[in-house]
Amino acid sequence: VRAKSSMVLSDLLKNTQECIHKSLVSFFDINEETNIIETVVLLSSDEKSSVRKAICHLLLMMLLKIKLKSSWIKLIYRLSLDTAVSVRKQALTSVVMLMDEDGTKPVVQRLWLETILPGINDNENSVKDLCITQLKTVLNSLDNDNCWAIVELIADPKSIDLQVYFDCGIKHTHDYEASDSTKDILITKKKKVPTRLCVDTTA
Repeated sequence: VRAKSSMVLSDLLKNTQECIHKSLVSFFDINEETNIIETVVLLSSDEKSSVRKAICHLLLMMLLKIKLKSSWIKLIYRLSLDTAVSVRKQALTSVVMLMDEDGTKPVVQRLWLETILPGINDNENSVKDLCITQLKTVLNSLDNDNCWAIVELIADPKSIDLQVYFDCGIKHTHDYEASDSTKDILITKKKKVPTRLCVDTTA
């Protein structure tokens, strides 16, 4: 029931009718203390993985249709590290969709980097494959301003962890023909790739 309710809300937020959209924005409100927001936060830690998965999609709709709130972005990030494979995949898929729709925003680019790149080292192959595919998409779309913005963030000297994950990911992109100079710009240091803690690989 909790998962179904979350999906119904997601579907309502997708509705393009202006009167419905305005009513829903009012219903959610931007105030963090409203009951609906408190419920979303609570359900993001629900014991059932199906509920947490549904919340990932609801959060995506909230970010796309209401506002790019940092607290909601943090929830998506946390869910991308969930113990359940199904939840991690849905969270990462939500990040990809958010990037496709609103990729000009630095906060969205940063979320993409901090979820997709670490996902390349996930213990679950299906999650890893999703993230590697996304990295390939960026590497093969460097004529796109959003992709260049992501590359520049990776190349930032302060982004050592991201460079480690990128270095791991580039080894999987065998069809990517990058010049050595491009790789040199992005990969300034090499260190052991940290392994993400993934407990439940069956959900």
